Amino acid sequence: MNSLARVATLGAIAGMRSMSAPAFLANHIRREGGDTQAVSLLRLAGTPGVARLVSLAAVGELVFDKLPIVPSRMDLGPFAGRVAVGAVCGALYRRAHDESVTSGAVVGAVAAAVAAFSLWALRRAVVSRGYLPDRVAGAVEDALVIALGRAIVLPVRR
Repeated sequence: MNSLARVATLGAIAGMRSMSAPAFLANHIRREGGDTQAVSLLRLAGTPGVARLVSLAAVGELVFDKLPIVPSRMDLGPFAGRVAVGAVCGALYRRAHDESVTSGAVVGAVAAAVAAFSLWALRRAVVSRGYLPDRVAGAVEDALVIALGRAIVLPVRR
């Protein structure tokens, strides 16, 4: 998977589960290293403690997402947050690999927006038509997030 495809994947993950994208990115940076000397945020993101902390937050989000009190990802705040997380993760991924931060931010943001809307619409359709209960549809989405995230964490083949 090339760099922009990984950034798009991170963005899509952010659109589905906003805390999972930083968790997978932190674990990728911890495993792969990259050009973390120039940017202190990348050095911090690559530490085992931060990788564990954001991974714990991501697991909490997977559980919390199933609660009925959680606002829709399409509400302005959650949607904007997902797009922002996609942009930041995309930019940091590209910076860690000494590539264009701007293209990383744009691709990450667009992928987050598209995934947030698409998966929201799909989940709503599946649930409203009675194919799956909402919690099960959410669990299927969680599995997709985890599968996509593995593609980010796995070592880059050079």
